[in-house]
Amino acid sequence: MSSDLRAMAGFTLLELLVAMTLMALLSIALFGGLHLGNRVWETAQSGTAHTNDVRRFEDFLQHELARTYPALISGGATRAHVEFSGDQRPVRFLAPDPRKTGEMAYITVSSDRRFIAVRIAPELGGDETAHEFRGAAAFSYFGKRPGADHPQWYDDWRDQARLPSLVRVDVRAQGGQV
Repeated sequence: MSSDLRAMAGFTLLELLVAMTLMALLSIALFGGLHLGNRVWETAQSGTAHTNDVRRFEDFLQHELARTYPALISGGATRAHVEFSGDQRPVRFLAPDPRKTGEMAYITVSSDRRFIAVRIAPELGGDETAHEFRGAAAFSYFGKRPGADHPQWYDDWRDQARLPSLVRVDVRAQGGQV
């Protein structure tokens, strides 16, 4: 009887190989899942960074456009206009310097398909700064032009006697997300 107990007390080599194979397969599945989870996490973080860039740009632009100063530039005897020039991709306006220097600055926002560039140049000269945001922006302008019956949206706003009433900004993060 003692030899029967000894035979029943252990595992066969085949049983050990099957158990180790199952453990290896479970380990592979676990590490594959962890790797996939890590990639999903990195993709989500990257998307969040792009979204944060867009929000930062929108907040900056909204704040600075609200502070636009309507400096009147003499354009001859009959054609004075405000210091504001906008197109679908670039817009340039005069506002208090966002760097809180106490002076006025020209703020230029331009965009290509990958980056939005913001340049801040003091009105009376000095150090210019530049910032870039990942993404693209397109502008349009709402207001009443001389000779128009009512206000409407325009793709450009140049040499006008007043600032546009509204500026619409279509901002897209890099990769096309809004």
